[in-house]
Amino acid sequence: MSDQYPGDTEFPPAPPAAASGSATPNVSPASEAPNSPLKPGNGLGLAALIVGIVALVFAFIPFVGVLAGFVAFVGVVLGVIALFLKGKAKGVAAAGAIVSAAALVLSIVMSIAYTAAFVTSVDEAIGGDTTAVDAANDAPADVDVEEPSDEPAPAPEPGTRENPAAIGTTVVIGPASAPDWQLTVGAPTLDANAIVAAENQFNEPAPEGMQWAMVPVTVTYVGTTTGTPWIDLSVKFVSADGTTHEEYDHSAVIPNDWSEINELYPDASATGNVAIAVPSADIANGAWVVSASLLGEDYFFKAS
Repeated sequence: MSDQYPGDTEFPPAPPAAASGSATPNVSPASEAPNSPLKPGNGLGLAALIVGIVALVFAFIPFVGVLAGFVAFVGVVLGVIALFLKGKAKGVAAAGAIVSAAALVLSIVMSIAYTAAFVTSVDEAIGGDTTAVDAANDAPADVDVEEPSDEPAPAPEPGTRENPAAIGTTVVIGPASAPDWQLTVGAPTLDANAIVAAENQFNEPAPEGMQWAMVPVTVTYVGTTTGTPWIDLSVKFVSADGTTHEEYDHSAVIPNDWSEINELYPDASATGNVAIAVPSADIANGAWVVSASLLGEDYFFKAS
């Protein structure tokens, strides 16, 4: 028995030391930890994959592809939602979203292709029927052929290019339903070069092969509101060769320019000059043309 003094604490004996050369067992913390739990499945992702595959198959069927596009869109929505679910497997969700998106694009492309093919076939069928009807209508019929008449053809209506109206003729111009301008073309000056040059020293001469022509125009507003002639009406010159020339092609300061006429009220009248650079060749066989600026028919007057 060993001697023990009061207050001394009795300790258990120390474990025996390891034998020399023996290895101390190395225990890894990871081996002691329990196995990590597997992520649960993703039901929405699986649903998106199934819906996408179904839509992909139906996209190839004519006229059903439109319905497949809606189904594919639902698959895309399900797949995207499944991708953001926490703690769920992402692989199936990503596959479902991709397959559904591909089915959506394919259904759109196939629907357009099938529709175009259908429209083309219908057009060809209608065109073939029309051709057949035209051929039947073109077939010679037993009709009496009228002998040519000795009567002369009626003269073109006045105011057309083939039969220009005489200078001084008064016409009513404007919309067919409610003409709002009464217009008279006065005696023109076909060679107004000297007048234009004298009016302003900065006026340029007419281009080579052309000359200034000036015509007075008297207008009366017969509408119900107000009107400005140089805005509401247009004055042009058509040469013997059929080329059209307007006052804005080449500008010049002229006396009593009709662009200086202000707004007119009902029954008010005004007169102003219009100057246009026109071809010199065969100028007498040209024609002045007046019309309403918007949706108006041309009315032709003789050059002089």
